[in-house]
Formats: sequence, C-alpha cells, structure tokens
Amino acid sequence: MDETKNDENSEDQEVYEVIKDVTIKKNVYDQLSGIATMTGLGPLVNLLSSAASTLFTQKEQERMWKNFKEANEKEQARLAEHRKLREELEEVMRKSLREEARTWASIRPVASHTSVLFFIYNSTNETFKIDYSSWDSNRQSAKEYEIGPLQYLSFTLRSAIPQRHPDRKVRVSSKVNHGFTYRSAKFAFDFSTQLYIRHHYINGPSVIREHSLRSVGRYRLNCEYELKRSMAGSPYSYSMAIYIDNPNPG
Repeated sequence: MDETKNDENSEDQEVYEVIKDVTIKKNVYDQLSGIATMTGLGPLVNLLSSAASTLFTQKEQERMWKNFKEANEKEQARLAEHRKLREELEEVMRKSLREEARTWASIRPVASHTSVLFFIYNSTNETFKIDYSSWDSNRQSAKEYEIGPLQYLSFTLRSAIPQRHPDRKVRVSSKVNHGFTYRSAKFAFDFSTQLYIRHHYINGPSVIREHSLRSVGRYRLNCEYELKRSMAGSPYSYSMAIYIDNPNPG
C-alpha cells in the first residue's frame, strides 16, 4: 500500500476543508457587509470590517446577525416615524397654502400701505420663539409668534409706501425694513428683508427687494426663503415663505 499517496490525500482534504470554511465565512461577511452598507448602518460596517480580519466563528456570526436585525428594526422604525411626520407636515403645507391664498387676496386691494406677508415653516422637532424683531412684538403675546414642531406661523407687517426723496437727485426712495430672529434649544435663524424704489433717468423706477436668511445658533440649521407673490406697482406688497429644517434629523 502507498502510504505517501494516502498522506497526500489526507493533507489535500484538510486544505479543502480550510478553504471551504474560509469561503463560507467570507460569503457571510460579504452579505452582511453589503446589507449594512445599503441600509446606512455605519457602525455595523466597522464591526464587520474588524471581524473580517479574523474570519469570525459561528457564534460571532450569529451574534452579528442578531445585532444587525435589531439595528435594522430600529432603523426601519425610525424611518417609519419620519415618514409619518413628513406626511403630517405635507398636510400642514396644504393647509397653509389655502390660508396664504386667502390672506393675499385680502392684502392685494389695500393701497394705503405696503404689506409683507410671512409664512414660516418649521420642519424640525423643536419649538422656535422670537428672540428679536424690528417691530415692537411685546404688544402681542409671545405665544402668537411661537412656532411648534412641524408647524407653520403666518403674520403680516405693514409699512409706509416707499416715497421718492425730496431731493430729486437722490435716486433711492425711502425703504421698507423688517427683520427678526428666532431661537430654539439648539437652533436659531435670522431673517431680514427690505424694499425700495430705485429711480433711473432713462429707464424709470424699478422695485428692489433684498432678503437675507442665515443660521445663527449653536447647531447648523437648513434655511431657505422664497418670494411667493409680489406687486409690481404701488403699494409694492409681497409675500415671503421661510423654510427651516434640521440637517441631521433623528
């Protein structure tokens, strides 16, 4: 009997079993890593990367599968809650659009002053309170200017219609100026708007509206604004929408 050949076959079988075991473990790792990457579970990816260096045991695989399932269930629950809140916000937006249309319809015929209509949309989970205003906001209750989570606030500010300077050589009229700052526990934003008329000897008057919106709190806040409606002629009233959102929800 050729014992050398038998020894070689035995060694080949051992090598085969090792390769097979490594291949199975690597396939499991690849599958877990792919799923974790697609679902955005960064910590799990790091865990898998460290485990890959030792090609984890069966118990480690089972524990990782359990951790992954628990993490995935939590992530799915968070996403479901986020979708629910977004749906609620969309309904709030639809309601606000109807209100904005009605309010603008009441503002448009008024010719005695310039009106600026504001709609502020709070897409965060925090309550914002007014911290500064260019007008005397103490005349109203602080609650009137409060914006709850996933809610909106609307109000109208009125000013004298911009008039040309008595010195006809001055090309810029008087200005409409409004500004305010809102704060929550984490965030804050500052908004300002102004309107004036610039007179040109050749082209005639042109209406200038300028706006500024910025995050000024401890944590960054996504801020955007939009000029929704405007009147080209006197009294030059207009409507602004301000959108604030947490860049890192959850």
